[in-house]
Amino acid sequence: DGELLDWNAHTTNKIYAIQLKTSWMMTCAYSPAGSVVGCGGLDDVGSVDRIPPDEEKPDKLDAELVHHEGYVSGCGFIDDKEMITASGDDTCVLWDIDTRQPKAKFTDRTGDCMSVALDTTKNIFVSGS
Repeated sequence: DGELLDWNAHTTNKIYAIQLKTSWMMTCAYSPAGSVVGCGGLDDVGSVDRIPPDEEKPDKLDAELVHHEGYVSGCGFIDDKEMITASGDDTCVLWDIDTRQPKAKFTDRTGDCMSVALDTTKNIFVSGS
């Protein structure tokens, strides 16, 4: 439906709805501080927005991270300024969210990278294919 929904897991109430440019989202994640959310999908773009969303610009995302040549199937945050995305282009990318530019590209996969999980205390992550 093209929305990133923020839910209360205990009350089942929807807290926020963020309108996305694509209706084919495959992954989403919270930053460790809980103040930023990210997502990605079949449009090959990582998207980032604040929580709560900007009331004055409800249809404008804070950042669109464009570099992948395949769908974005996984994402995770190191902190509010860095996110890692996994893609069907066989890569993972570490992003600087403020500049919207890749800081590092991880290319040793030989197939679609489907997921990532981060250990932010050690600055490491795993990727699954």
